[in-house]
Amino acid sequence: MKRLGVVLAGGRSSRFGSDKARAMLEDRPLIDHARDTIAPFVDAMATDIPDHPAPGLGPLGGLCGALRHAKARGFDAVVVTACDIPQLPSDVVPKLIDAAPAFLLEAPVVGCWPVGLADQLEAFLGGEDRSMHAWARACAATGIASDPIRNINRPSDLTSAPKPKPNRPAFFEAIAAVEHHVAALPIETIALTDALGRVTSAPVQARLFHPAADMSAMDGFVLTAADCAGGDLAIGDPIFAGDVSAPLPPGTARPIMTGAIIPAGGATVLIKERATVDGDRLHITEPVATNMNIRRKGEDAAPGDEVLGPGRTISAPMLGALVAYGVETIDVRRRPRIAIIPTGDELGSGIIDVNGPMIAALFAETGAAVTLSAPVPDSREAIAGAIAAALATADFVITTGGASAGERDHIPDAVRDVGAAIHFHGVRMRPGKPVLFATTPGGVPILGLPGNPVAALVGCRFFGMATLRRLLGLPSEAGRAVTSAVLPTNGVANVTRVVAGDGPISPLPGDRPHMMRSLLTADHWMVQLSDTEQATLFPLIDRLG
Repeated sequence: MKRLGVVLAGGRSSRFGSDKARAMLEDRPLIDHARDTIAPFVDAMATDIPDHPAPGLGPLGGLCGALRHAKARGFDAVVVTACDIPQLPSDVVPKLIDAAPAFLLEAPVVGCWPVGLADQLEAFLGGEDRSMHAWARACAATGIASDPIRNINRPSDLTSAPKPKPNRPAFFEAIAAVEHHVAALPIETIALTDALGRVTSAPVQARLFHPAADMSAMDGFVLTAADCAGGDLAIGDPIFAGDVSAPLPPGTARPIMTGAIIPAGGATVLIKERATVDGDRLHITEPVATNMNIRRKGEDAAPGDEVLGPGRTISAPMLGALVAYGVETIDVRRRPRIAIIPTGDELGSGIIDVNGPMIAALFAETGAAVTLSAPVPDSREAIAGAIAAALATADFVITTGGASAGERDHIPDAVRDVGAAIHFHGVRMRPGKPVLFATTPGGVPILGLPGNPVAALVGCRFFGMATLRRLLGLPSEAGRAVTSAVLPTNGVANVTRVVAGDGPISPLPGDRPHMMRSLLTADHWMVQLSDTEQATLFPLIDRLG
């Protein structure tokens, strides 16, 4: 279901005394905080939508305008909040989406509404009672309970309001959010010989019979059905691969090589190890079964057979099989263009850029077209400019460094500056908590990775590869359930480097965010939630197979 997020900001702000939406809380406008509360759960965000059918109808006029706006643009539902609600409990929006049409009992302006209600709401607005509760009763919406919700109604509320806490998703919730917000790349038709490493976008059908004809599976003698009973046969001329032979007459056995075409009348191949030859005669002393050692025409594939499904990465063996089946061209997803932007003043001051080359190599292994830029200094304007330049050609933009909340961490603001909607900033995981994921209005994903190399690698391995899988139309990656020998109690998902084996698995020695040596020996990542011995194992590298 495609959802549009809408922040209602058209109220009069009479108690506030000025434009409430632009009031600053923690150095950011209130409307930005409100946007962040619903952005992780929607496909796009919108503000400043005119009320419908006329101004002055209160929140329901804003909701009706949002429903009309969303319906005209192909969305299925709207998720609505107000600019004066800077914080929502993390579980509220998913509950609203699951129960839609639904609204929040503590703050009825917050809700999820299918666009199919637009006509009903417009008619409802012609009545006298235009309250949210009356509308909820009219459309049988579900009321969702929550903890108390804090509104900003007066300027004094800004100073007494608690600092908004980011709604950080859990590890697997964040992967699901990535998959929800990324669409597959366009399809192109290419020569099969150029398809190694590319991902099929449609079923592939054989164009030829394989085998192309009835062929011998062994070196031996081809016999007619009449001669299978036994007897003394004349030995004819040999048949080699590629020969086109005359029909085989009864009473004659012809030597035949593996891969040679069975002549008309041939019913079986007697392997030479079982043959008794005396000069130019073949002696058969016991009956021979028919249909022995013959590869039948089309038994492997026939024209029109689906031999490969969509979403498959073409390997060398696959390519060879498709050549045998007569496939000459193939429909694949366009090769992803990935731009990697390292950031940080330190990268120009003698500090080695580990992340850029490492992440570029990770994606280059998948066959993506990767561009690695020179390091960009810690400047909001410089980073926003680099992202904007990359977006001109890239299908996926990745930044490294500056993703946290420090004085020089400009990635979140730079991402907003290019018009992208941040779907999450921070994940309940270790390492890699500050990871950021956003999409532009045109649907281009942006992944902001931490500067720590191991944290960056973890973020790229899971959220970057989840993005790539969606771009290529591939299914989600499935890990393998295992038991861990340790029991973390830190309340987050722990991603550790391990060597897979039998029995409970332990993290490798030196599995700390700043230490990289175990990357030289690890073969898997283990993802383990807090307070459970159960874990999920993933290969160190996602081969997209």
